[in-house]
Amino acid sequence: MNPERVSMFAPTLLSFNVTGTRVCSLSRGWASNLLWSHYADDHQGLAIGLSLPANLDRIQIFPVEYNDKLPELRPPIGRDGVLQALRYKSSEWQYEKETRLVTFDPECAYLSGVEILDVIFGLRTSEADIALVRRVAGSSVRFWKVQYRPGEYALDVGDLP
Repeated sequence: MNPERVSMFAPTLLSFNVTGTRVCSLSRGWASNLLWSHYADDHQGLAIGLSLPANLDRIQIFPVEYNDKLPELRPPIGRDGVLQALRYKSSEWQYEKETRLVTFDPECAYLSGVEILDVIFGLRTSEADIALVRRVAGSSVRFWKVQYRPGEYALDVGDLP
């Protein structure tokens, strides 16, 4: 979405300028075949396990609620309306177990203090990609590789030495 284009409609639809709004979507789970298929190039990518800093005072954090009703929003839509719209998603996306981080502070472009704890490689991540990420990530990160649970479609992880 082009922020300048959205801002042109601000006087009639939005009661504030959206160009400083930032949204980060994270999943609270990794063990979904659909997640790996949709967001990790059909198991060729990776998932990153993070630890967020305790003090995120300029950022609102909330779990997405899944149902089949659209939130009722009436223009002009302010920050509360934007948060309301971002809080809900169709129940068919429930497998994502999504948490959203939202800020309206244009100065809050980056999070400091985020720690990478784990990297989980997909079933089909290439050995070259695994080697590259391991070189770049550092020694404090734990590395895992997705594998199928024997006799099931369910996913597990195996430790990568």
